[in-house]
Amino acid sequence: MLPSPNGAAISAAARSVLVLDGSLRPSIEDLIGAGAVIEALGLPCSPEAVITGEIFCSVRSRLRELLRSCVSGQELINRGYAQDVEVAIDLNTSIAAPLLENCAYIG
Repeated sequence: MLPSPNGAAISAAARSVLVLDGSLRPSIEDLIGAGAVIEALGLPCSPEAVITGEIFCSVRSRLRELLRSCVSGQELINRGYAQDVEVAIDLNTSIAAPLLENCAYIG
């Protein structure tokens, strides 16, 4: 998990709710990440999920370029987290997602 100006506030506000992600600022990394998960699951989807999956498929070949240059990518790189951004861009390397439980993320 990477530090996030928005994520920390959301995590602190979530007490009894299942939290995997959240954002106060719409971001392409959230959209692309959701699309990657949707595509990987391969389940029947709502029209919204279908479009999100299609967005991921359309940018898959340019993930590194787009995620390094987006606002959040640049913020993290400028704060010294360039290597973390690179790890976050890698596809199909994690087998779990962090879950917020008792005010702490568990893996």
